[in-house]
Amino acid sequence: MPQTVTNLSCETAHEIAQSLQYVLSDTFMLYLKTHTYHWNVEGPQFFEFHKLFEEQYTDMWHAVDKIAERTRSIGERAPLSHNIVEMSTIPSKINPISSKDMLKDLALSQSHLLNTLKSALSYVQDAEDEATADLLIKRISAHEKQLWMLKSCF
Repeated sequence: MPQTVTNLSCETAHEIAQSLQYVLSDTFMLYLKTHTYHWNVEGPQFFEFHKLFEEQYTDMWHAVDKIAERTRSIGERAPLSHNIVEMSTIPSKINPISSKDMLKDLALSQSHLLNTLKSALSYVQDAEDEATADLLIKRISAHEKQLWMLKSCF
């Protein structure tokens, strides 16, 4: 295992990286789902939802890079593409559905991701990894806002 640039033990860094891999996997799956809904939304509120979904998937696109880079900075690798799907707790199946159902599905997926983020945060706070905790707190705040916006639409 490569030398870590943090004060974390290699074992702790490995366990934190594993929790970050789950966060990254869930974030990436939600990104994909949100982007897919952005492409396929229809109905009288098309422009509103199209723009909302774009704002949310753009935020997540930038977040996955930060999460992967934090994983690398503590000495581990980011998950490979096929592992992202396997590791994610976000249901990946998408069927053609109404705009309202898209909103509800994204809200449920946001809740899944928030659970993953909060679980990881608890662990990294116990390990006194402030840099990772800071990243996770920012992501929790972003996803709580995204969830609130989605729920405000239905």
